[in-house]
Parts: sequence; structure tokens; C-alpha cells
Amino acid sequence: MQVGKQVLRGVLGSDSTRYEIPLYQRTFDWDEVQFEKLWTDIRDLAIARQSEPGTEHFLGTLVLHSGHNIPNDFTFLVVDGQQRLTTLTMLLAATRDVYREFRNETTDADELADGVLIHRYKKSHPERFRLWPTQGDRSDFIAIMEENPNFSSDSNLVAAYKYFRTKLSRTVSLNTDVAIDDIRSATLDGLRFVVITAEAQDNVYSIFESLNNTGLKLTQGDLLRNFFFSRLGGHAEQVHSAFWFPMQERLSRDDLAHLFWLELTWSDTEAKKDDTFRKQVKRIEMLSPAELRDEVKRFNQLSVLLEVMRLPSKESDPQVRRGLQRLVDFGIESIDPLVLALLSLRQSGRTTNGQTAEALAVIESFLVRRLLVRAPHNALSRILMRASKSLDANDPAEALRDYFSRDNKDFASDEVVSKAVVSVNFYRSGSARQRKTLLSWLEEELVGNEPAGLMKASIEHILPQNLTPEWRQELAKDLGDFASPEAVHETYVHTLANLTLSGYNSKLSDHAFERKRQLLIEKSNIELNKWIVAKDEWCRKEILDRGEYLSDLIARTWIPPINLGSESDSKLDVAQLTDVIAQIPAGKWVSFGDLAEVVQSTVADVKRLVATTPIQFAWRVMDANGRHEQSARPDGLPAEEYVRRLEDEGVQFKASGEAMKAFRWSFIANRGDALTPTLNATGGAVAGPIREFLDEATNRLAPSVSDALRAFLASWIADSGRVLLSVDPEDSDVLTATLLNEGASGDPIFEIRLTPTNGLWLRSHEQPSYALVDPTTLDSLALC
Repeated sequence: MQVGKQVLRGVLGSDSTRYEIPLYQRTFDWDEVQFEKLWTDIRDLAIARQSEPGTEHFLGTLVLHSGHNIPNDFTFLVVDGQQRLTTLTMLLAATRDVYREFRNETTDADELADGVLIHRYKKSHPERFRLWPTQGDRSDFIAIMEENPNFSSDSNLVAAYKYFRTKLSRTVSLNTDVAIDDIRSATLDGLRFVVITAEAQDNVYSIFESLNNTGLKLTQGDLLRNFFFSRLGGHAEQVHSAFWFPMQERLSRDDLAHLFWLELTWSDTEAKKDDTFRKQVKRIEMLSPAELRDEVKRFNQLSVLLEVMRLPSKESDPQVRRGLQRLVDFGIESIDPLVLALLSLRQSGRTTNGQTAEALAVIESFLVRRLLVRAPHNALSRILMRASKSLDANDPAEALRDYFSRDNKDFASDEVVSKAVVSVNFYRSGSARQRKTLLSWLEEELVGNEPAGLMKASIEHILPQNLTPEWRQELAKDLGDFASPEAVHETYVHTLANLTLSGYNSKLSDHAFERKRQLLIEKSNIELNKWIVAKDEWCRKEILDRGEYLSDLIARTWIPPINLGSESDSKLDVAQLTDVIAQIPAGKWVSFGDLAEVVQSTVADVKRLVATTPIQFAWRVMDANGRHEQSARPDGLPAEEYVRRLEDEGVQFKASGEAMKAFRWSFIANRGDALTPTLNATGGAVAGPIREFLDEATNRLAPSVSDALRAFLASWIADSGRVLLSVDPEDSDVLTATLLNEGASGDPIFEIRLTPTNGLWLRSHEQPSYALVDPTTLDSLALC
């Protein structure tokens, strides 16, 4: 291996030297951000050289490999530096063409062309060009080199050429403080590289991999491309043009890396994305060049399927296209391994279009029914990851239905859904996108085709979130078994039965029902609302009736699970409730709805458990109106005793008997301080922000890592440690759990940071930076 220093003229200016971008390199992908930085550096250098001609600017390292060299013709493969070398070539080509445009004589343009861009006496490609790009860039590159650029192309190469030509033209026409000759001189004679040349005995592919390990941002797909083409030998050119290049054109870089991971998960459901290269290489490293060619061909076929998953409009069968589009609209990436496996069965001829569409409908039904009952999403990615192994080509839909129906996967039955529609806080279930999509699908079922005009529609509460005096009076007409309008409101306000779609959300707001009804009649053509406007009032009975109406519609629309036995109405247990109630500070009270939201259960289930089980500090839980209306007391104490205990703790009451709202505790406002929900013996988070943190960890990490994190936090809290949770103010997808010693003033011990794509990072309070958790050994977590 040889190391030296050269300016750009020395790199490109030899009449016997050429540079090729090897097939394992990605196509040119720099954009205007990089163009602008390079232009600024060169312009500043040109100005500096006006007073100090010897000034130089270091532009990094070029790593070359002495490829197929013959006497007087040296061709080097560019292992590292292709983005910089290609960008500079576009700058020089633009300089040549601006010379031709603004100067009558062509000497300067010819000197540039013959000196650093082309070999004048060689007429054929690629020998004519001093730099030869990878296949995907060649047509635009040749056009630019031949002084006939295709300005309509959207390639990054043409974008670079246009950017620099515009800058250079402005430099000439505006007579700026730096001339085009200064730019040319600074570029060719002021930009210096360290040039590392690997020799024949050096493995160029190993160099490429080692560069990635020292900080270059190469994807797992980039590394696999390198591996394939290092082993394909004489098949390389044909494989690249027939299979790899088409695959690279139809998928983004991220999706190409994603494809290799998806295929890996079919056999290894524990695989993390960062494991892709290592585990794929382990699988294919013993294959012959011909067998590797077949592997690339197979991945190319799978890439067609992933493209259809991303763009369902490319699917030819209307029912399959509809099923794929609906899953895209719903927005859960963790279905990708399963859907790709399903489409692969059809591609191989083992299933039909009809069977594929039926299986997609089962997946949709499973996701919808889980959303309706607000099932915890911490296990969803694992459930979906393992589902591909259950596929049966004879009847994939029924095989999936059987798989989803077993082992408590929350594939809710019609009966459970019917109860959930009038009890579960649907307004906080899943994502806003998923909630609106589900309501849009209900509208579609009523209309009979794709509903129009829902793009700008938003979710509207019929009974408003704010209980106004008018609405309190309205609800008082029909309390049923409830003690107050506040209790009715708290129980039903966020349920699906009380939600609809409207394009006039801000106008409807907190208006009384009569005014809302009139606005919906006058301005809304949404079918979902016709049932609502047919009512004269909106009270408890109307909400229950609409729940029944929607439950029937849901049952007709989405396939139910196979009946394998009785289902539990509630998964809430005493330990969960006791742990959370114990964290309400003395001198504060919460409502049953507040508590239900934290433990992610229903108001009815919370009330039932509190009414039938002795729980310490239960007097701190009241109805939404600040009263102890619940008659059943498992400890036999009267409501007056509960009030006295609250008063002893400092809660103040109005003369009318209601606890003042100033003393109402907010779990949300204090989620990072006093609230530290505990975990049960199996490491499952029971409630609140820690549960959400662990749910996100399960979605983002390999199961082995998320399980280790769950167990570690369970142990930490069991030992009286505290956890503060925070969200990065600049990126809401970055979550941090700070571990503290026991006590309100405990010092920070450790930080655990969860990022959206780059895994789990740890830092002790003594360390200046985070370290990535090793997903294979989990040593970093053990060190905590």
C-alpha cells in the first residue's frame, strides 16, 4: 500500500491514468448541500490565493486500488472518494462550458477538456474519460463530458453540473471579487488529497468494509453489494446490469437495505437491522459465483414486491391493490416481513390473487380490532414478525386467522369490540393517522365506495372534551346508573361511539348539541353523521345506541378471530392499580378517568376493581365532579370518612361538597417527576410513560435487546430506583430514560437513549458521550 499527497491536477492530469468507480459503490448521491459547501470552500480558497498563491485546502483522502493495469495505461478503482472526485469533475466540466460560452477563443476550454476530463486521442468508452462512473450514472455522465448535457434529467450528476454552471456564469457576468480563472486555479492546484493506493495483493473489498467501520455512512445494503461483487468474478457486469441496477433504481437506499433485513427475518425473527450484513454474509459466504448470481436475481424479484408494497398503484390485481393500499394508509411498518412473504408466495405461483387479497384482509382486521380495544402495541412487532412462519400456501388467510386468534394476541371478538366501542379511550388508541383511517373506512362502508372530501376532515367529539354548563344540563337528563354528568362525560367522551369525522371541527367545538346538529345538517355530506343528526339530543342513551350501530358495522366489515374459548373482558389487575394509586401524592386527588388513562383501561373496569377490592389510598380516587359518589366500599367505610381523610391530607372542598380542582393531580403534567409506574414480575410495564417508553423500545429494537431493557428497568424499580423520562425538544422520536438514586432528590446515575433508527444508547453521568448497546452480548446493559 502506497501513501502520498497530490493536488487535483496531479490526480486527474496524467495522460496514462484513468479512474473507475467500481460496481460495489453506490451511484452519485451528493446534493445541493454538499455542492454549496464545496463551492464555498473553493471560492474562499481562490480569494486567499490572490494574496498568497501557495495556499491550499485539504479535501480528505482518496483510496485507490491498482486495478487492471497494462503498460502506459493505469486504471485505478476508486475505493473511497468517488463523491468528491465526481463532484469536482462536474465543476471542471461546467468551467469548460462557461469558458466556451463567455470567451470567443477556446484555448482555456480545450485545456480543461484535454488536460483533466478526457484523453483526446482515445475515442471509445470508457478509455476516453479520465473518470468512469458506475453504471447508473453513465448516460448522464457521457452527455456532460460530450458537452451535450441532458438538462431534463433529475439525476444528481446533472444537478451538480447545473449548480456549478450557474455559479460560474454569475461569477463571469457580475464581475465578482473572484474570477473564473481564480476558481479554476484553486480547484486544480489548491485542493490537496492524501492518496492511498492499494496494490494487487491488497483486498479492495476488505478495505471498503473497514472504511465503513471507521465512520463512513454506508448502509447494510452498501456492504452487501460490496460482498456480492467481490465474489461474482466474471458474472459481475452482467449481474449488475440485469439485476442489481434495476433493483437499485426501483428502491431507495434505505429500502434496499430494508429488503435484505426483511428476507433475513423470515428465518431469524430476532435479527436487528444492524445485523443484516453479518448474518446475510454468514448465510451466503459459501455459495459459488453462479449461486450468488441466483441470489441477486432472487433479491431483484423481491425488490419488485417491496416496490409494490410502497406504491400499491403498481399492483395489477384490483383486490390485492386495495388491500395493500389500505395497509399503507394504516401506517405500520412492522407488517413488512409478513406482507413481503405473502406476496412472495403469489410470485412463486403457490397462491392466487384471491388468496392473497383474503390474507391481506385478515391482517387488516387484526390491526383494526386491536386498535379498537386499545391493545398494547409493545408485542405487535414481534407478533407480526413471527406470523410469516405460520403462512400456509393452501389457505394463507385461514392460517393467519388461526395464528392471530391464539395466545392472547388481542384479536378482539365482536363481543369484546362491542363493549370497547362504548368504554375504551379510542381517542388515545394508536396514532392519529390510524384513528382517522379507521373512521374513514367506516365511512367508506356506509357510502359503498371511496368517500370524497375526507382529506381535510378531522376527528370531532360530539359530546365535547370540555364539559360546558349547557352540556352538563344535557347529560343530566339521562344519568342512568351514574351519579353525575361529570361521570357520564368522563366515561364516554373519548369512546368511538362519541367520535366522528368533520371538516368543521373548530366551528363545532364546544357548541351545544342542537347547534352542532344544525352545522352537520347544513355543511356536512359525511355519511357517518347522518345517524347523529337524526337524533334530537345527545345523552348517555344515544351514545350507547351509536355504539351498537357502529359495532354492527364493524362486525360486518372486519373478519373476527376464530372462537377458541372465552376471552377476558379486562386485563387490569389489583397489583397494577395499587401501584399507580400509591404514587398519588398526599393532598391530591384524581378521577377514575385519570386513573383509567394511566393504566390504559376503561373507566368501568377501574371503578369495578376499586369498588370490589380493598386498595390503600383509594380515597384519593373520586368521580370527575370531585365527589365520592360510589356507594360500594370494600373496606366498609362511608364516603364521609374518605372526605375526612382527604381533608386531613390538605385537600380543600367547596361548600357544595366537591373537591376543589386546584388539588386535582395530573399524571400527564407530572409524568417525569412523581409518577414512576412499577413493573410486574415478568417485566411488563403496567402504566404511563414507562410503559410507552418500553413499547417504543419493543417496536424499534430486536426482541433480545428490548427484553433485556424491560427486565433491567423492572429490576431497577424493584430496588427502589427512580426513572425520569424526557423527549428531545428537537426530535420528538428521541426518548431518554434517566435513572436516579432512591428519593426525590436522587442524583442521576445513568441515561438510556432510544433513537428512531439507530438503536439503544447508554451513558453514565461520568461519561461525555453515549455508547451503542451491543445487540449480541448486551454487555452495556449489564454494566448498568
